[in-house]
Amino acid sequence: MKVIITSHNLKATEAIEAHVNKQLGKLDRLIPNVLAARVNLENDTSKLHIPCKCLVRLEIPGNDLIAEDSQTDMYTAIDNVTKKLAQQARKRQGKSITVIKRSSNTSEAEQLLTGNVEAVSE
Repeated sequence: MKVIITSHNLKATEAIEAHVNKQLGKLDRLIPNVLAARVNLENDTSKLHIPCKCLVRLEIPGNDLIAEDSQTDMYTAIDNVTKKLAQQARKRQGKSITVIKRSSNTSEAEQLLTGNVEAVSE
């Protein structure tokens, strides 16, 4: 997975980059086909209570997964964004399994109705 980190009003240190790579590496098990991850780190000096913001966009086939979080600490924001992306990945995976199950059931029913498959009666 290609990770692109950009920062605004903040210097992306090696420690922050390592933390981002570590957290995004955990998502590889849930989402194996990630093309790229775009990470945007911001430090908004006008907001005193919640200055740090992290936005991550995972580019995958189909719709991209996007998560954003604001916290007082950048590491906490990165952790929260990772949790949000994991939740979105589980939801997406669950939807695809449901669609597959529904489509397989309907195709069997359609085949029975059209007479392509012989019904076994006892």
